[in-house]
Amino acid sequence: MSNEQLEALSYLIEKEEVPPEYDLFMMNASCETAINIRSHMDYFIVHNTNPTHITQARGRYRGNLDTLYVLDKENGIIHLPQTFLNRPLFKEDKKALREALNIKDNNGRLITWEKLYQLFKASGYCIAEGREHNRQYLLIREP
Repeated sequence: MSNEQLEALSYLIEKEEVPPEYDLFMMNASCETAINIRSHMDYFIVHNTNPTHITQARGRYRGNLDTLYVLDKENGIIHLPQTFLNRPLFKEDKKALREALNIKDNNGRLITWEKLYQLFKASGYCIAEGREHNRQYLLIREP
C-alpha cells in the first residue's frame, strides 16, 4: 500500500470515519469485519450477491443508511457490444458473446444462455431466430 493509503486506513481505523478529503470509499472483503464507519454516508454499494457478504458490508456502517445498492446479476440491464448486434450470431458467435459479457452466477460459472436470453429481452433488445445454410442463428437488434 502507498503511504497515502496507509494514512487513510489508519485514519479510518482510529477515528471510525472516512477521511474528509475522500468522496468515495471502497473496501474489499478484508475489511468486512475489521472496520466501523460512523461518519455520514449517503449510500453503500455492495458488489456481491452473497447474502453473508452483503450483511457484513452493510454492517460496517454504524448509522442509519438511506440507500443500499446490491449487485443483481439476473435482473439488471445489460448493454451488448456493437459487434454482436444486427448480424447473425451462430453457435460460435453466441459462445463468444457469452464470454465477452462474462456474467457469472453465484457459483462463479457463466450464466446459461437461457438466462442471457431473458436479460437481453428485459434490457429491451429485439431478438429473432433464423437459419442460414442449415445453421441456426440469433439476430439481436438494439431497443
